[in-house]
Amino acid sequence: MTIILAYLIVSNGATPKKYRVVLGTISGYDILSPRDIVNTIKTEENARKAASEVLPVIKDIPNAPIEVINVLDKLFFLIDEAQNSYKLRIDSISGSRRYEELTSNALSEAKAAFVKDIGELGIKLEDAR
Repeated sequence: MTIILAYLIVSNGATPKKYRVVLGTISGYDILSPRDIVNTIKTEENARKAASEVLPVIKDIPNAPIEVINVLDKLFFLIDEAQNSYKLRIDSISGSRRYEELTSNALSEAKAAFVKDIGELGIKLEDAR
């Protein structure tokens, strides 16, 4: 008797539900998926659509000498490099007892390197101490 009861419980719960649906008509059932499935094709379409709607970050400057554009590009690179260098230094000293002193030193060193690098571009910061 127990085996028959166990068989009925398992067979009822283990078999998927069957629905009678007709092609081209609206289903009268809400059918839930047992797991999430990523629609990669639709995801790519949405990503392309979103990318096409984003305004460009770089603006074209007609008649600008290429040297000016190169200096701006190098300046943005140096800013990014200085930030990354400082973050790496901070991460490396995060557990130290002298954290405040070391972060102050790291900031001073990052500032000095940045001022030196932009000085080579012909940009001078008067109050960068």
